[in-house]
Amino acid sequence: MCADAAMYEAKKSGKKRWVEYQFGMEKSLKRLSDLAQKLSLAEKNNELSLHYQPIIDITTDQITSFEALLRWYNPDLGNTSPQELIDVAEKTGLIHDIENWVLNRALKDLLTFKQIIGQHITMAVNISGLHMSEPNLGNYVFSLLKRYNLQPADLTIELTESVLLTNIDAVDSPANQMTKQGIKLSIDDFGTGYSSLAYLHAIPASVVKVDRAFLNQTENNTVTLECIQTLVSSLNMKSLIEGIETKSQASLLHSLGFNLQQGYFHGRPKPLDYYLSESFTQ
Repeated sequence: MCADAAMYEAKKSGKKRWVEYQFGMEKSLKRLSDLAQKLSLAEKNNELSLHYQPIIDITTDQITSFEALLRWYNPDLGNTSPQELIDVAEKTGLIHDIENWVLNRALKDLLTFKQIIGQHITMAVNISGLHMSEPNLGNYVFSLLKRYNLQPADLTIELTESVLLTNIDAVDSPANQMTKQGIKLSIDDFGTGYSSLAYLHAIPASVVKVDRAFLNQTENNTVTLECIQTLVSSLNMKSLIEGIETKSQASLLHSLGFNLQQGYFHGRPKPLDYYLSESFTQ
């Protein structure tokens, strides 16, 4: 077990590397093994669920969309963080099946949201970079839209990339297949990681989701946020900022032109049942 743990850590560092075993490495390996084994059965055992966080147009103070957020509860492991869930799913190859499940459930639930809030409501679903390169993704998405009698404009794909995508702007890429038919593509976590200025030209996106990191010391980042808003607008894209936690943040960002907002101030992620209950009032 100790040798296997060291070998796994070496593989994570890249090819032709070696790592000396350190106490505790085997715990991480066992954790990964346990997660992978139980995650492979999570859908079958009805352990996966979705919570929905509203996206607000602050000019009207109305919900325009929801982001579908994956949750996993296992009786033995308890609640697993979304980030750890996705990391394990990508490493084990389960990411395609899990995100296909998310797409199906989110679009099905969108029908309910349209009934209780309004036909204008749309749905945003996170898709990993690994899944986005799957050639059949577009066909699957269109089959779901047809099944639920939804329009392409009802769906926004939020691209979350843990790997640098290549050929995403190719004519036959899933991204181009979907956006040409009217599905919106959003660049998630803009300003961090691989979501850089270069991606604005490489990805056929219509929405840029600015990372919540820019909300730290908002006053000091005002100039940066103004520049981002100006750049995004000049490219005929919409900007959405996440992580809003206070009224003052919401007001300041509105003054900077960020009309689409998301965060705990506007609403925490909740299951569909919450929105069907009397406790939810728009």
